[in-house]
Amino acid sequence: MLAIVENTKNEVKNYIYDDGHLASRGVAKIASYTRTSRENIAYAAMGIFAVYLIFGYFAELVCNFVGFAYPAVFSIQAIESMDKKDDAKWLTYWVVFSVCSLVDFGSRVIMRWFPVYWLCKCAFFLWLFLPWMNGVQVCYSRIIRPFSKKYSKLFETMEGTVAQ
Repeated sequence: MLAIVENTKNEVKNYIYDDGHLASRGVAKIASYTRTSRENIAYAAMGIFAVYLIFGYFAELVCNFVGFAYPAVFSIQAIESMDKKDDAKWLTYWVVFSVCSLVDFGSRVIMRWFPVYWLCKCAFFLWLFLPWMNGVQVCYSRIIRPFSKKYSKLFETMEGTVAQ
């Protein structure tokens, strides 16, 4: 876990100091105006975002947008590329995303008992799709693949029934 945190800190630092990105240029302007480091600005923005996901009115929409936008762009790029490994990654991501959408059906009940649900869900999405975390591969190998193997006969039977 500590390795993931350190790796994430390094990735954030590399990103905010790479002026090729609009967000990093914005962070640089704010940092120079406030005379603080880019890291402090980035961590403050992340903290504000986290607090919003706990207390914000549109936290559900924001969380689902985070879970949709970046993966959608990279899924389209994967479809257009010749490399099939990225297709499997993003297809697996969308399976997990769909399961999360089903869980959201009961989100009002969940929110009563677990008010940081949208924050945790957003962190889960980030863990799934950020390249240096590779959570989607962990989910596939530890959950989806064993589940699929265990119930493959049932799925084949259901498929045969539907086809008739």
